[in-house]
Amino acid sequence: MEYLDEEIIKKILEKIDKNINTTLKWKSHLRNKIIFLLLLYTGAKLNEILELNKKNIDLENNKIHIGSKKKQREIPIHPNLRPELEKYLKFVDKNEKLFDITRQVFNIYLSQLSNELSIKITPRIITNTFIKRAIEANIPADIITKWVGRRIEFKNITMKSDYEFMMRIP
Repeated sequence: MEYLDEEIIKKILEKIDKNINTTLKWKSHLRNKIIFLLLLYTGAKLNEILELNKKNIDLENNKIHIGSKKKQREIPIHPNLRPELEKYLKFVDKNEKLFDITRQVFNIYLSQLSNELSIKITPRIITNTFIKRAIEANIPADIITKWVGRRIEFKNITMKSDYEFMMRIP
């Protein structure tokens, strides 16, 4: 399973932040940062993230509702994601989709970022990073499976709540 290590994640976020602070297209870079962070802190698939509306973000209950109506799941909002998400939501109307970008355009963005940093970055590698971090934090397989929407197998443990598990992930 390919994933990003912590040093690479730091470099990616520094590069994105530099683009936010130094270009006229800062809002596009902010959008891309939020998509990157959602992949990194939810394990959701890119197409699921691109379908999110503002109403899918429940800040009051600290949850994101992801997926179709038949297969919707709730993912706790990671503490590192929340402040960035709150900033971004100020630019989105109430019933509006969160992101005005296609999967193809975001993949091109990641490809450019990959070339600039000489690092392979894909949506799947980013979500694999979430899974790796969750496994290392001893999150039970059934909880990770619930969050990412696909089966993950490894030794199981039990705990009190989703939020308590999310707090374990760096």
